[in-house]
Amino acid sequence: MNIAVASAANCLDPEGVVIVLDSMLNKRMIEMADARAIVAASRFARLNLAERCDAKSESGTETIIRLRLRAQRIHVRTQVNIVGVGRVDFLVGDRLIIEADSREHHLPSYQTDRTRDRVAIGLGYVVIRLTYEDVVYRWDVVLEDILLVIRRRAHRGPTMMSR
Repeated sequence: MNIAVASAANCLDPEGVVIVLDSMLNKRMIEMADARAIVAASRFARLNLAERCDAKSESGTETIIRLRLRAQRIHVRTQVNIVGVGRVDFLVGDRLIIEADSREHHLPSYQTDRTRDRVAIGLGYVVIRLTYEDVVYRWDVVLEDILLVIRRRAHRGPTMMSR
């Protein structure tokens, strides 16, 4: 299997390599040492891509969001547990929650997700939900929306949980 992944690592772009490795790490198909070895043997060895991997990433969309925000030098924490809300995909600063939604995984939890959003907003968080289409086809617009929140510093400051 690692031979196939190593071959794929030479065909994909850097983002694609990290997406594949994140997925394999998350599903415990490989360990971080394997990810490092795969990258070291690829044409991207000098980019140190394995250090960009995160086994907590639960989808390719999450990986893309994380990589692209960090490429903008935005500090983002992954899979953060917020009291009263639960685990969120990303937390930027103190208050900006970003959730990566896919129809397949979130349609059954549609109501639960909306309830979580209301609770989070009530606690002082700002919530942005992104779809696959947002991330893959409209990233420029989405990034500008996120940057607007950051520029006005709405991602900073106390929440009800921190008071």
